Amino acid sequence: MLRNLLVAWSPFDRSEYRIAWQGSDALAVAWDRELVEALLAAAGVAATATVWPETFMREPRAGDGLRLLQCLEGVEAQQWRGASLQASRWWPQRPDAVEADLWLRSLGSDAVAHEALPSEVSVAWMRRPWAELRSLDDLLSTGSRLERIAVGAALVGFTALTGAQAHQAFAAHEARQAAERERERALQGAAPVLAARDRAESLARDAQGLARPMTAVLPLELMQHLADALPARGVTLKELELSGQQLRLALELAPDVPRSAVVKDLQAGAWLTQVTEARDSASRGWIVFEAVLAGQRPPAAALRPAQVASAALPAATAAPAIPPAPKFPVQP
Repeated sequence: MLRNLLVAWSPFDRSEYRIAWQGSDALAVAWDRELVEALLAAAGVAATATVWPETFMREPRAGDGLRLLQCLEGVEAQQWRGASLQASRWWPQRPDAVEADLWLRSLGSDAVAHEALPSEVSVAWMRRPWAELRSLDDLLSTGSRLERIAVGAALVGFTALTGAQAHQAFAAHEARQAAERERERALQGAAPVLAARDRAESLARDAQGLARPMTAVLPLELMQHLADALPARGVTLKELELSGQQLRLALELAPDVPRSAVVKDLQAGAWLTQVTEARDSASRGWIVFEAVLAGQRPPAAALRPAQVASAALPAATAAPAIPPAPKFPVQP
């Protein structure tokens, strides 16, 4: 009976089996005979060589619980109870949380289902398998009727456990598929909201780009401010350089115009701050001053009287003031 069930379970076209007794239970292992024979031939080993699964050549776990065994290739998760290997699963690398959770739930134990796989461990090799392994043909030569009954009972229990594990795995798969479908529906429902958010963010970036030039310093307004601040005679603006809020002025001063008076006049409107004379101010006979603008627009106190009066008029009677001509010559 055990032989017939194993043949029906055969996972490969040509399956090879080894069966190990564990008390009243039996543990069956199968592998691809053609693949193993090809590997033996490639290694120069006779096809009649005895093949032992790596699981049985590693030292068994001393107590009950889970173990993640580092194999020659990949890892093997094992569940041990009563010095017996109850279940195992091999992966080419450490499984992710979803795969590990599915396997733990398939064990049919609530205590194990809520655990996590431990870290990989590498255990010593054994000279011989830790359990007596029988081939499929050995089952035909078993002379003990009680042994055949025990093997049959163990396989029936193994088959029932496999069915329960398959049912639990299928239920977990269905739950995962349902969660994926719910996620897709939620994304589809939120698509208009996400599109509107992206559109609003795009419009906000466009508005910021349009507003940036409007908040910059206006050169004409700066020129008018300098015309109002500097003396009407004895001062000629030769060069003007504006970089952000940094201002650099090159002035030609008459002999009777003190530099301290120019600095005082520039700072009087509270728009130009930190006014200092540059070290290279002796070049070409010009005096170079550097200053920092305290904002994009001059303070209200720095406006000319005509501008203040115009700003105080009602909107219905306000008229744009014509700025007077600069009080000093400007050379390009």
